[in-house]
Amino acid sequence: STKALEGVWMRKLYMENQVREFLDNNRAKGKQNLQILIVAAGYDTLAWRLALEYPMFKFIELDHPATGRAKIKAMDNLFSKRLKKGTGRPGTNEIISAHNSTEMP
Repeated sequence: STKALEGVWMRKLYMENQVREFLDNNRAKGKQNLQILIVAAGYDTLAWRLALEYPMFKFIELDHPATGRAKIKAMDNLFSKRLKKGTGRPGTNEIISAHNSTEMP
């Protein structure tokens, strides 16, 4: 239902705003060695988007291998289209991913 989706969206927006506030506060303090772990991100691209805005921090995403592979494939497709247009891959720090880890069930 629409109401259920509104609740999901509001929760996601609140969480993202909290993370951005934390990152902004730490960037203002000159911190550059933060690691942000996002667990069970699903198809959310938050780690990828934040890595573009906060290249001084390291983003780690942990999720189910199948979900991770699908997301990585979609992001590679997006970046390959940018390369064809001449805009290239964004200059971001590497997002560490445990999607393809053999240690995960």
